[in-house]
Amino acid sequence: MKLSLEQLINTLLNDLDGRSRNILKRRFGIGPNFPGETLAALGKEFGITRERVRQIESQTLVKLRDNIKSGSGKEFFERVKDGLDSLGGVRRLENLAMDLSLDFSKDNIYNSLFYNQVRFLLEAAHWPVFAKATNSSYGVWYANKIHIEKCRNFCKSLRDTLHSRKSDLLDNCRWDKIFSETTKLAKISEGVGLNYLSTSKNFAVNPYGDFGLSTWVEIRPKTMRDKAYLILKKEKKPLHFLDIAKNINKVSFDGKIAHPPTVHNELIRDKRFVLVGRGIYGLREHGFMPGTARDTIARLLASRGPMEKDKIVNMVLSERFLKPNTIFLNLQNRKYFKKLNDGRYAVV
Repeated sequence: MKLSLEQLINTLLNDLDGRSRNILKRRFGIGPNFPGETLAALGKEFGITRERVRQIESQTLVKLRDNIKSGSGKEFFERVKDGLDSLGGVRRLENLAMDLSLDFSKDNIYNSLFYNQVRFLLEAAHWPVFAKATNSSYGVWYANKIHIEKCRNFCKSLRDTLHSRKSDLLDNCRWDKIFSETTKLAKISEGVGLNYLSTSKNFAVNPYGDFGLSTWVEIRPKTMRDKAYLILKKEKKPLHFLDIAKNINKVSFDGKIAHPPTVHNELIRDKRFVLVGRGIYGLREHGFMPGTARDTIARLLASRGPMEKDKIVNMVLSERFLKPNTIFLNLQNRKYFKKLNDGRYAVV
């Protein structure tokens, strides 16, 4: 009969003295009423130093190590091995614990207690090996060094590929193609590749479902101006700053409220944004250029040559949210524009 982790742990701890058993349960938070506690807190309660608590913990784990993977624990560790083998030999602890909850938790429930119980058993067995979290990766358990190196090499290769092909990925959404190419080069399945990705902090998905590097503002915008940029990039059209703020709050990137005045101030200060109407902003990368109505007319006439009035109006309106009369009035300014004999307008 398969034991729950609580039953398995109680069986393992039965032969320990009361203090050692109590320290382990409270250090790892593996009992229903035992949250994880610090060495200092336990030392104070038992009247010993924190170093002595650490020694008791370490020595007790060594005692358990000889028996933990045999007997009643055999089935659990066989399941751990099978799970790691199927996923490339590496797995984040919380993901591994969630996998195991299907077989070893009461009613298949995954919670913090079950997480602590899995962590305790793995640490006590001293297998698989644990690699602590770094700035670029999460803490993981791995079967051997070959697996962890393969995982890290795959993540580095994918990161470098995404970095070099950023525009292709963001413009054409070819993440699936890039991912497939990288898994083939690494000689792993896509399932293993996805598992390896979950161990890295270098990748993320934005609220729109776009995948990329976590350092890209299009994937993980941190500032209000970056959030506004992503909103306009996705909308592919100019928006009033009130609508930009409303959309930021609707998407809810990180739960921080976007206040319209704050958003407006950020739009004014960033050259990526171009004022194209009263309170309306577009992206420079979408072809919008800064300048007044007069500046826009002059630029179009200078680049395209003399044009009829209606054509000028249509071209200006494609870049600016203006009333046609505003354009007509600007064309009448003889200091900047002149009307030719054939009815077309040109720059003075």
